[in-house]
Amino acid sequence: MPKPTIILAFADYRTDRQQHLRELDEEQYGILQALRPAVKAGLCTLETIPGANARKIAAAFQEAAGPVVAFHFAGHADGYGLMIDDGAPREGLAAFLGKQQDLRLVFLNACATQG
Repeated sequence: MPKPTIILAFADYRTDRQQHLRELDEEQYGILQALRPAVKAGLCTLETIPGANARKIAAAFQEAAGPVVAFHFAGHADGYGLMIDDGAPREGLAAFLGKQQDLRLVFLNACATQG
């Protein structure tokens, strides 16, 4: 039986100093450290998506080794929703995640960047 998969998606504008999320690398490191014992024990697998966008997120779900049970997104948002840089409709990610039968946890961490 395939192990459950946790997908961690991180989106940042590293080329724009005003919008760069300086703590994103630390957040990613902390999550990986927290999940390391579960991975080592063979309880789950992790898929990490740097530079996440809708296309990469969809591909990670489709190519996951086991059922995706948790999804974590960290990146930018504005007053209307998450900012995913590939031009995908904002509603598209919510609809996509809503269709994932095995998904039990969605954690969205995004801040509105004023500029």
